Amino acid sequence: MSRYSRFVLSGALSLFVLAGTVRAWAGTPGDPALDPLLHAVIERLRIGDEVARAKWQSRKPVEDTAREQALLSEVERLAPSHGVNPAQARQFFENQIAASKLIQSVLLDRWRHDGPPPGATPDLVKDLRPRLDRLTVSLLDGLAQAAPVTALPRPACAARLIRAARQQAHQAHLDKLHRAALEEALHGVCAGR
Repeated sequence: MSRYSRFVLSGALSLFVLAGTVRAWAGTPGDPALDPLLHAVIERLRIGDEVARAKWQSRKPVEDTAREQALLSEVERLAPSHGVNPAQARQFFENQIAASKLIQSVLLDRWRHDGPPPGATPDLVKDLRPRLDRLTVSLLDGLAQAAPVTALPRPACAARLIRAARQQAHQAHLDKLHRAALEEALHGVCAGR
């Protein structure tokens, strides 16, 4: 079992220990301060599946340091115009990249073992990167909108973030892999003390 697969299993286990309360929250209204951010994060995670499929077909590695650094530089440049601190934006997007790489690594491992993925293969440059670039703006806007929550003391922020993330994960029907990636993507969002 690869390092990423072990990480997914341990992360998923921690999420599912507390998942019993998700059904109780499923009928409750969302969190208007966090939902736009969570929707964008989940959409980006789903695109990670398609990125993995494109990389499977092209035999490209998961790691793309040049692309990652270009994205992080762009995020730092864009952050102030969205009301987000550049260092906070960089850290947040480093976590988005890590979450996407987690998904890609696990899926590629799975496909090496179980056979190629079903469905058409999207073009990484023509199809997926433009979608990811548009999502970058949505994520920055969502991060700015979440600021009243993320600035709360860490326990209060974490309680709201966990509740909202569980609800969104449930509504989006995320599997164990994507729930673990969601946890990775949201790591460090609560910046308060």
